[in-house]
Amino acid sequence: MDESIKECEALYLLEPHKVQFDKRTVPNLGPKDILVKMITASICETDFKIYLGSIKTKKTPIILGHEGFGEVIDKGNKVRYVDVGDYVLIDPNIVDNTCFLCRIGKSNLCLYGGLMGRDDDGLFSEYLVIEETKVYKLPKTINHTTAPLLQPLSTAIHAQNIIEIKPGDKVVILGGGVMGLMHLQLAKLRGTQTTVVELNPIRAKNAKRLGADVVLEQDVGTVVDKVKEIFGGGADVVIECIGIPKAVEAAIKMVRPGGTILLFGISTESARLDLYQMYFYEVKLQASRSSTPKDFIEAIELVASGRIDLMPYVSKTIDFRKLPEAFEELKQEKDKVIRYIATFSGIH
Repeated sequence: MDESIKECEALYLLEPHKVQFDKRTVPNLGPKDILVKMITASICETDFKIYLGSIKTKKTPIILGHEGFGEVIDKGNKVRYVDVGDYVLIDPNIVDNTCFLCRIGKSNLCLYGGLMGRDDDGLFSEYLVIEETKVYKLPKTINHTTAPLLQPLSTAIHAQNIIEIKPGDKVVILGGGVMGLMHLQLAKLRGTQTTVVELNPIRAKNAKRLGADVVLEQDVGTVVDKVKEIFGGGADVVIECIGIPKAVEAAIKMVRPGGTILLFGISTESARLDLYQMYFYEVKLQASRSSTPKDFIEAIELVASGRIDLMPYVSKTIDFRKLPEAFEELKQEKDKVIRYIATFSGIH
């Protein structure tokens, strides 16, 4: 290991609404570890909710961030799959690889797992020591600015693979934020007719730009009849990306008999579900959480092949040192922002 790299700067959450930079010791490399010099990272909705205190962390202080990309600059003597100079995407899922869910390919549901930046230190750090099994090698041609967004894309891929969207399906996406837009792009790739419900005019415009067949600029609670009219009786699939109870309640009313509702938005609130209607129409209610290695690989292939373009999601690039100001700015500008991308030392 480069002996000159003994410590680095990292952004710590001290308490809700309070972050600060501090030095951290760069751990020694284990035989299967790699040393990654971070290049870019993004602030996602989960990071912002952690900053506000609405999502709790397992410890404080804690280094924030879970969407990031970097370059391997050193490796342990038993590392086999990546080399110095490789570009890598970080998998922020914490897994033990031994529980029965990990063994059957559902590592996203690991019984002893968690998320970097929430349950353990995250990626808003100049350097990172991590096991080689926790990164994905990226093509040299990958766009460095958008590379961190491969992580959230993998979660949308995971969700759509679970519900098996088919060509010709009539899909409604509730919410036009980052994840709603990623679901839109993926659904269009699968050959669907897609309607996006988004009240915010900036987000609605983004949905139109990314190919939605119909965009309803209305409150989610007011569109049930319109959706039924557009699709002649209801949607085959409703993807809920807002994370509020009334969106789930509306989804049950707008899905067709035998249709599927995907719960993708994160909410800590309770919803009142019409259980009789769900029974009578055999509505399938499917939740989705995080992603697995095969979803990461699919995300990388889709972007590397040009079938998915992540650049429309970048609202602004900022210097790593400006992350505290960016979190504060999001309090006022959140509805206008898709993603802020932090650069650690300029785009390589």
